Amino acid sequence: MELASELGQVKGQVDALTPERYTITLVNTEQYPFNNSKLTVALNCTYPNAYYQVAYAVEYSNGSVGNITVCNKLRNGFQIAYTGGATSVTLNIWICGTL
Repeated sequence: MELASELGQVKGQVDALTPERYTITLVNTEQYPFNNSKLTVALNCTYPNAYYQVAYAVEYSNGSVGNITVCNKLRNGFQIAYTGGATSVTLNIWICGTL
């Protein structure tokens, strides 16, 4: 029984280190310098804490992206936005948990 318990713990740790991948599109309907592109991303799993890493790459941009901001991180999701004047930005996102 003890071995099964340890194996379950190891599997949980490996799962936390296996990145989740998302492709999302942020949309801004305001005129620059205003921006309403903030989007809430719900994660497929609940992490033990909010110290997971969020990596991203811009796949497509319809205008100037500015900066990408990740905020309001919780164990099961976060919010992401961009600061530029683009009307839309498509991002590839990878989420990787920590032990």
